[in-house]
Amino acid sequence: MATKAKNPTTTIRNKVTKQMREMKIYNKGFDDIIRIYADLLYQYDILQEQFKFSGYKVSETYTNNKGGQSERKTPLYLTLEILRKDILSYSAQLGLNPKSLMNVKGELQQPQKKSSSLAKALSDDG
Repeated sequence: MATKAKNPTTTIRNKVTKQMREMKIYNKGFDDIIRIYADLLYQYDILQEQFKFSGYKVSETYTNNKGGQSERKTPLYLTLEILRKDILSYSAQLGLNPKSLMNVKGELQQPQKKSSSLAKALSDDG
């Protein structure tokens, strides 16, 4: 009997979940966001291969209804730009980049200032 190939997004989802567990930031409530994040990463990988195959074509000549021409970004490149932003947004929500990890772990708190004697005296109830 042939072994069924794993769904690529399942593999990505499992990897992300494992990373989050290792960083001690995983919560079962994140599963829907992780699923979407894994789908975005998979789509990005596929489109990145197409972009490579296109010779990394960023722009193309566009002819409008009146025959005027201009350069515009290719639809593939625009899609990759949007996916990059979405991936960054979802990775931040999951705590998978350095800044958001500090937020998720609560390490981005402002250091407490030393209180002056006057401030201590005013705050004491006594």
